[in-house]
Amino acid sequence: MSTSTEWIEKGNDALAVGELHEAVRCYERAIQLDSQNVDAWQALAMAHYKLSHYSQAAEAIQKAIALNTNDPVLWTTLSMIEMKLGHIEAAESASAKSRILSWGGKLSSTQTHHP
Repeated sequence: MSTSTEWIEKGNDALAVGELHEAVRCYERAIQLDSQNVDAWQALAMAHYKLSHYSQAAEAIQKAIALNTNDPVLWTTLSMIEMKLGHIEAAESASAKSRILSWGGKLSSTQTHHP
């Protein structure tokens, strides 16, 4: 395999059958090939989330959000992770951002910063 997309697909296959560590490895390889691939960062975050590696999941989803601040799914994912970390205020903030975006709004540059 040589493309980021192919590694994401392989990671998705591993994730689907519960091979979470293999999924993480595949997503990390995808990111090595294309560090600007939002899907790879989001998938890595979810694999870490499923492994209960919430700090790593938060780091990965933050990278995805930095690349695409106007995707409500990314903000929802961040909200889920922040809840698991016990950061209730941060989770609520991320959830609100997701709602604004899903309603067709946009975030200002001051809203995209996450504590």
